[in-house]
Amino acid sequence: MKKQFIILILIILSYEHAIAGIVQFPDNRIPEKPLIDFRGEMMHVTVVVSNASFKGSPSRKGHVLNYKLNFLETLTAYERTKDKRYYLLKTNTGKWGWIKSDAILTSSLCLKSENKRNPVFLKVFIPSNMTDQSQLESDIVFLKDPGRQNKKSGRLNTFKILYVFKTAKGEDGKDYFFIGDSPTWEYDSSDKSLLGWIDRDKCILWENQVAVYYDKETLEKRKRKAVPIFQKKEDLLNYLNYGFRKNLIAEERKNDIIPPQTRFPVIESKGDLLKIAWIKDLRDKQLCLIGWCSKEDINGVNQLNHYCLIRRSKIDALIGFMAMMNDLIKSNFNKIDKTIKSVCSKSTGYPIHNNEKLSDYLQRVFHFPSNHLSESLRKTLHEINSLFLTNKHYRIDFIKNIKKKYTLLHYVQENKITDVIWNDTTNKWIPQKRPKEKEWFFINSNGYEFCWLPFEYLP
Repeated sequence: MKKQFIILILIILSYEHAIAGIVQFPDNRIPEKPLIDFRGEMMHVTVVVSNASFKGSPSRKGHVLNYKLNFLETLTAYERTKDKRYYLLKTNTGKWGWIKSDAILTSSLCLKSENKRNPVFLKVFIPSNMTDQSQLESDIVFLKDPGRQNKKSGRLNTFKILYVFKTAKGEDGKDYFFIGDSPTWEYDSSDKSLLGWIDRDKCILWENQVAVYYDKETLEKRKRKAVPIFQKKEDLLNYLNYGFRKNLIAEERKNDIIPPQTRFPVIESKGDLLKIAWIKDLRDKQLCLIGWCSKEDINGVNQLNHYCLIRRSKIDALIGFMAMMNDLIKSNFNKIDKTIKSVCSKSTGYPIHNNEKLSDYLQRVFHFPSNHLSESLRKTLHEINSLFLTNKHYRIDFIKNIKKKYTLLHYVQENKITDVIWNDTTNKWIPQKRPKEKEWFFINSNGYEFCWLPFEYLP
């Protein structure tokens, strides 16, 4: 038995030395433990090019091993160079090798925008190509390599909000995005959420969470009734100033039904003018055209409602935050700064920074547009504490705002809707009418729940 054990050890050692002769390992030994990712879990990567091969060492001159990797193949990462340009990987079949970071996704999370105050997920959508009024081309081809048209990974023929995981310069000199239809991918199903490379010029960047839709409650109050959407900003200005209706691409209909997933993402905002992605459901696809519209009609009547895209998990976390705020602020006015600081950490897991405004904190954690949060929240904890003790009107406004938004969000969580009014006797917001059923949430192709939350529901 002892002899057999010694033979087994020798076999293992000889195997390690054989591999070490082909693959350069740190300290000439096979690593025992994989790297850990940002979630504290085993680090996995996935291949994002079609011609990837292992190398024996982490350098440009390293010899290429006789093992080809498949597009979207998932591997486990065990080591990386200090500059993070090369990773030592192991396949599911036990093969080892080094690969350059250009050929893999090293994070399961998509990229974020460069806005330091509000770094939201970097999202794009692909507009339809309307060559004339009778022809619609909306099939988009994804590539296995940036710039190589002969390597196709699939196509998309409907409007979707997509997420950017990697950027690269293609063989044709153009910029490309590697995209997926979910902000994360899982190591055992990367092919279900990751799509491939697409020409940057064919995408529209959506760097906020904001969208609009027609305000049906003001339809009869508007002078020109239906909201028109024009191809260019100049066309919209000619309409607003002179009533011209040239290059109209869409117009509101009185009996439009609002599906829970359909809103018009805002690409650019210039005062009252908005550049949007107008979306229309067709029989087997969705039409997406880029156009311009105005927030108000010529008499200043609001004609668009604003929404913020938010995941169900974030809604639940926000309700938890508001519930704790609602319970604690009622009993401890003297130490409201410490109360809010404790609520922030306990309800979201993210501490609020010193001298950070509460509105900026909510923007950072939940990706809200901060300029649409309540004025009473645009203070540091020290300022809020001081105002609570010295300004009765501020204190009342702060508490009523927290209670109102908590009440409204609770209805969202229950898939209901109603207007609420303040009751001085009970010090609570109560429904004006019996709440109606409303389908707030929609599910994307990866099973994640999202909601278009109206701006008036934001804290």
